[in-house]
Amino acid sequence: MKLHYLKHTLVRRNVIRDTVADIATREKIAPEEISLAKIYPRLALASIAVIEAEYVFHRTCQANRGTKIRKTQLALPSEGRD
Repeated sequence: MKLHYLKHTLVRRNVIRDTVADIATREKIAPEEISLAKIYPRLALASIAVIEAEYVFHRTCQANRGTKIRKTQLALPSEGRD
């Protein structure tokens, strides 16, 4: 059981590190300049929002069986900005 928690902890750590690297690249700053204490709560809220959106989509599909519902592609607010 402890190995299971360790695996998930490492996965979350890698996701956070990769996200910080992506943000740093997009904003043209060093990853070390990004405070994990400040970004972690924002990543957590963003993750919750995505999970909620997936849940709502799933429930909408269940409520409308037989109707093909397309999921829209989400875009980051800064995409398309140079």
